[in-house]
Amino acid sequence: MHFSFPHGWQIDEVSSSYPYGHSELEPGSGVSIWTTAGEDAPWATDLKIGWLPGEEVSPQGGGRGTVLVDLSHPDVVPEQPLAFTVAVGSEIRDGYRVQGTDYIRVKLGDENGPEE
Repeated sequence: MHFSFPHGWQIDEVSSSYPYGHSELEPGSGVSIWTTAGEDAPWATDLKIGWLPGEEVSPQGGGRGTVLVDLSHPDVVPEQPLAFTVAVGSEIRDGYRVQGTDYIRVKLGDENGPEE
């Protein structure tokens, strides 16, 4: 599972039930937060659950569980509604594993709802 958040938003805390049903892993393992310094990038912060850098990426086979992300913004009332992407899935393309093959863009604070 992969979340992408725009510039200005900060991840303060993450709580996850991953690895639900995988007793060989410690609860809360497999959570990593990535940031980009590039101002032109559409997303500034990525939250990945179920994948650690340097680890072999292997399909988890789906599942169920919960993720709670506590976000903050330096502005009390941000100029734009929060829009972020949630992605899951992977596949092999041209010999490379590609993550996030299924995704949805979520808009909070906007009466138009999710985008396809």
